[in-house]
Amino acid sequence: MAIKNELSILTKAEQLDLYSPPLLSLEQQRLYFTPNEIELTELKSIRLRG
Repeated sequence: MAIKNELSILTKAEQLDLYSPPLLSLEQQRLYFTPNEIELTELKSIRLRG
């Protein structure tokens, strides 16, 4: 018989909430991942190098 020496502070549901990727709505995705003007300029300059 194995001895379990793990301390569990969070429930399984809490662990899933903490370690799972966030579920973002389309609006949130646009807010967080749409590049601003400075980032767009930099992206365009990188594309032109190759």
